[in-house]
Amino acid sequence: MSTQTTTSPEQSVALGARLSANLRAGDTVCLRGELGAGKTQFVKGIAQGLGIDPSRVTSPTFVIVHVYERDGGPDLVHIDAYRLGDLDELADLGWDRIFDGTNIVAIEWPQRIEGGIPPGAFTVSLEHAGETQRTIEIDAPRQIELDPADTTRV
Repeated sequence: MSTQTTTSPEQSVALGARLSANLRAGDTVCLRGELGAGKTQFVKGIAQGLGIDPSRVTSPTFVIVHVYERDGGPDLVHIDAYRLGDLDELADLGWDRIFDGTNIVAIEWPQRIEGGIPPGAFTVSLEHAGETQRTIEIDAPRQIELDPADTTRV
């Protein structure tokens, strides 16, 4: 487990980008945190690290799922489960296609669909530690390379 503190949204994005270097097709990243904790900013970093323009990444709160396609690697599927009522609603989203092993999936508010998340997911917990500071804890299902001393380098 790695715990780091970022002092700006840009540093949180950079940390997400560095995590993305460890992700591969079939991986799921569960993002936990209160409203405004920086979950979508972190996903922007994952996208950036995967070669996806981070400005394309927006909160999927009202559409629930965004798919960011890319050439030469797995697509990034960004899910906001906040508005989901139960696991039965997952089938309507094409859950079987989302988790077919070909995508990297980032889920905001995963606690709403806990029973539907595949085993072995990464967990990223973001907490407010000040106006722009965030404490970010990353729990990985396998050994990852993540320099804890540098939150500014991608």
